Amino acid sequence: MATADEAARTQLDDGIPVVVASDKDGLAAAGVCGKALKRPFHLVIPDHVATIGDCAFKDCSGLTSVAIPKGVTTIGERAFEDCHGLATVTIPEGVTTIGKSAFSSCSGLASVTIPEGVTTIGNAAFNGCSGLVSVTIPEGVNTIGHAAFYGCSGLASVTIPEGVTTIGDYAFHGCSGRA
Repeated sequence: MATADEAARTQLDDGIPVVVASDKDGLAAAGVCGKALKRPFHLVIPDHVATIGDCAFKDCSGLTSVAIPKGVTTIGERAFEDCHGLATVTIPEGVTTIGKSAFSSCSGLASVTIPEGVTTIGNAAFNGCSGLVSVTIPEGVNTIGHAAFYGCSGLASVTIPEGVTTIGDYAFHGCSGRA
């Protein structure tokens, strides 16, 4: 895991630091951010990571983008909760579960593409993502959890395939399409 000082020495063309985060067991390191990384940074999760653990990057308000590798199958509960600066995330094919509150309160998140292979969008997974404008839910998803997109006030377009068998209470409550 790169420290903030090491990350500051690794930058993309935009001058924002890049943090590479993982532990030896292939789980994205929990507690990386907390209140520590408030300045903008990009997150790169290494290819060997299979699971992004619960609360792994919770409260990383400086996080602007994350690259999740193809080997990840699960995005844990509250993994990116309260990452207000998160604007872009690419969820790769291979992810089957987006955990409870995984991206909750990521108010800067503008769009998300959920890949083929995801079967479950957990309770409150994108709750409070007020900047979210559109969502495409692919074939194969069978469950959209309780309050999954609750409070996504900017959400104007949602595509739900025929295979969805369960849409939880309040799943799209407050999605007025008017941020």
